[in-house]
Amino acid sequence: MIHRFSQVLLVLLVLIGACRSSRSALEPANREISGMDNAAAVGDLLIGGQPTDESLEELARRGYRSVLTVRGEGEVDWDEQSRVEAHGLSFHRIDMSNPVNEITDDQVAAFARFMEERDGPALVHCSSGNRAAGLWAVWLIEHQGVELEEAIRYAKAAGMRDSIGEVVERRVGDVRRSTPPSSVESLNVPR
Repeated sequence: MIHRFSQVLLVLLVLIGACRSSRSALEPANREISGMDNAAAVGDLLIGGQPTDESLEELARRGYRSVLTVRGEGEVDWDEQSRVEAHGLSFHRIDMSNPVNEITDDQVAAFARFMEERDGPALVHCSSGNRAAGLWAVWLIEHQGVELEEAIRYAKAAGMRDSIGEVVERRVGDVRRSTPPSSVESLNVPR
């Protein structure tokens, strides 16, 4: 009986440790990237501000494979796509307005596709990291089942400011209100 209790206790401790380690794996860690502000790494995902040509060169040397910008078309005054591709990285774009008034279903679906299809380390950026971190927060909530408060905390550590946090909270509230109770669980949206 004591042996069985010890086995159950050991399994519980391992499960608790696994839960803690998987959640702490989402905690962004600041990274120094030449010419880039607000760089925060979450595993092999880097969230940050606008990279420079120097930043892109460094990311390529470090083994990054792709860059996703959430800046709108024409928001930068140089051809970012050609510079990204010149460094051997793939370029992706999800247009988000600045300032952000909403995060749309299409934006979240495109981000989910990017996260699923990327083939190695990736940079997700906007001008400061604010919009990129906000979109990441919504993805954490809706596609990874992370609780709202926890996702907001992680996203703030990755560069999200309160203004985008309010947009994230409003979106999650809207999704919860517009989704029938039986469907919310399939969306991984915590109630």
